[in-house]
Amino acid sequence: MLVSLEWLNACLDRPIERGEAGEVLTSAGFPIEGEEPVGEGDWCLDVEVTSNRPDVLSHVGVAREVAAATGRGVVQVVGDRSQATGLNEADPGGVSVGVQAGLEGACPLYTGRVIRGVTVGPSPAWLVKRLEAVGQRSVNNVVDVTNYVMLQWGQPLHAFDLDKLVGGGVVVRESVKGEGFSALDGTEHELPGGLVVIADGEKPVALAGVMGGTATGVVEGTTDVLLEAAVFDAVRVRTASRALKLRSDSSFRFERGVDDLLLPAVSAEAVRLIVEVAGGEVDGGLMVAGGPTDGVRGLRGVVEMRLARCCALLGVEVSAAEATGYLERLGFSVEAVGDVLKVGVPSWRLDVEREVDVIEEVARAYGLAELPVLENVSVEVRSPTGEELAKRAAAGVMVGAGYCETVTPSFVAEGVAGAAQNPSASAGLEGRDAGALVKLWRSGRAESVLRPSVLLSLLQCRKANLDAGNGVEFGGVRLWELASCWAGGVAGERRVLGWLADVGASGKAEAVNAALRGVRGMVEALVERLGGGGLAVRVEALERDGVYDVGAEVSLVDGPRLGVYGLVSEALCGAVGLKGVGGGVVGGELDWGVLGGLRRPVGGGLDLPRYPAIERDVSVVVDEGVAWSAIEGVLDGVRSGGGLAAMEGVRFLGVYRGKQLGQGKKSVSFRLAFRDAGRTLTREEVEPQAGAVVEALKSGVGAELRG
Repeated sequence: MLVSLEWLNACLDRPIERGEAGEVLTSAGFPIEGEEPVGEGDWCLDVEVTSNRPDVLSHVGVAREVAAATGRGVVQVVGDRSQATGLNEADPGGVSVGVQAGLEGACPLYTGRVIRGVTVGPSPAWLVKRLEAVGQRSVNNVVDVTNYVMLQWGQPLHAFDLDKLVGGGVVVRESVKGEGFSALDGTEHELPGGLVVIADGEKPVALAGVMGGTATGVVEGTTDVLLEAAVFDAVRVRTASRALKLRSDSSFRFERGVDDLLLPAVSAEAVRLIVEVAGGEVDGGLMVAGGPTDGVRGLRGVVEMRLARCCALLGVEVSAAEATGYLERLGFSVEAVGDVLKVGVPSWRLDVEREVDVIEEVARAYGLAELPVLENVSVEVRSPTGEELAKRAAAGVMVGAGYCETVTPSFVAEGVAGAAQNPSASAGLEGRDAGALVKLWRSGRAESVLRPSVLLSLLQCRKANLDAGNGVEFGGVRLWELASCWAGGVAGERRVLGWLADVGASGKAEAVNAALRGVRGMVEALVERLGGGGLAVRVEALERDGVYDVGAEVSLVDGPRLGVYGLVSEALCGAVGLKGVGGGVVGGELDWGVLGGLRRPVGGGLDLPRYPAIERDVSVVVDEGVAWSAIEGVLDGVRSGGGLAAMEGVRFLGVYRGKQLGQGKKSVSFRLAFRDAGRTLTREEVEPQAGAVVEALKSGVGAELRG
């Protein structure tokens, strides 16, 4: 940031010498990279400004820092709207400004003012001197005012020749691929689609936040002017600037942020100066599309700072009165509530959002050089949080099951994400309709969409392993990851535990069933490890869809849904180029919000059983459509009713299908365990309970005891 010392002193109530200014700014964190004399008695200081301090990219911003460090005051030179000759609240006839629907995030605030009857010509000497002192070339009186106000207050402005605007107004919209644009620097551009531009009724007349166009520039002969003052999204400005390789003082500031609460007053000040140096009369009031951030007494927000935390971080004792004085000198408002300071953040401080940001301001005002440097650093060891313990427990189960943890990028190709779209949320990829995809970048990169499922990233990781020769002949690849995915917008972020594993080279139904049973066991182990042995899961079959050819939905018994798993469909594998994995892959996702929220109960140990259990194997013939979860449900119903008082548990053994069972039939085998904690059970006591199980299954699912 080039700063004129004379201009800087015009913003202060008492002037400051060049040497003192350099020392003060360097101590405040803005070192002087160079200085040179300009004109008579003036110096140009090259002040280094960090990217998080856009408020210092102006003479008033630098003056605030000097005033805070030296006890000087900042001279407020912004005029209100009543100071602009002829300003009134009537709308200018036939002129409008607007923002295209859906682009409110790209342009939160757009304003315009109309000045008619200006005389464009050379600028007065004082204005030329100010601009040339900081390396700016004088263009004409109207354009020079916009540059002057930007360098004074940090708010970029742009002036259009109103008579050259087709339709008499402008709108903020996205560019159409192939549109032409002639920039003020003389370069010609063919615009790609999706850049934010300012357009009249026919064509783009400015690249939003970057540079205006030659077609509507203010030149000698211009009589009516439309003055733009706006706020543009930093990312969209940076994207456009890089895409067209255009850089400007405006883009430099918009990429870092501007004070939207100050914008109307700055716009009024620019109008006042244009009328002063170029004549004319203001037509109508401020035309607004969008609106500034709601501020309370010019504040951007309130941040609470604990004095104890401040002293602990700085290593010095700072009283509430001292901290209040430091912060108020920097423009913050402070209200003390006990040992907590409620700090009002001024509108120009876009970088202050958290408690530690406020503490940094106290440190700067206290003096960074005055803070003690300790030879020893103490480290406080704290117990891991419940979230961390849950992550460790989950990792133990996954690694124990033979899975390797991965860290994959959050972006996938739009075609890959689209292949997983399905309106049904039951398959596990919630919000998978096409409109829910979150596309953040408009560059040429292939991976431009935030993944709707971690499964997609794991499939791509599996493909990379396949390309590297890590195939099923070496025992297969098993991957897992605890990560975020997005549905329905950036705010729709959710954490899931996802996994992927090779089925096996054979690819037969037996191998698929074995792989799915292994996955179920792993899910049950996760629930038991994180939530304790008192929790059980229920597994229900899913209909085939675009994600899983064979799938299952997992829920806690009498609890919320956990997620899904299954045999990943060939179509989805093909979308990521994953072909040639014999037998396919099984994968799934569990909602970490539910799984990680489980807390293993703290309790004492249990005595080992003193008496043996009696086990009975039962095989029943049921219809093909009867799921194991239905059989479990019948058994749970009998147990809850008191009919199986001695039954300790049930374990699934297997499924058999054969011609002798008949068409559409299968045999399900399971093992019942009976035990009494106080004595050994007899056969006569167990047999009636085993018989009750069979009878309940006959009435519940139409089962028949297999001979």
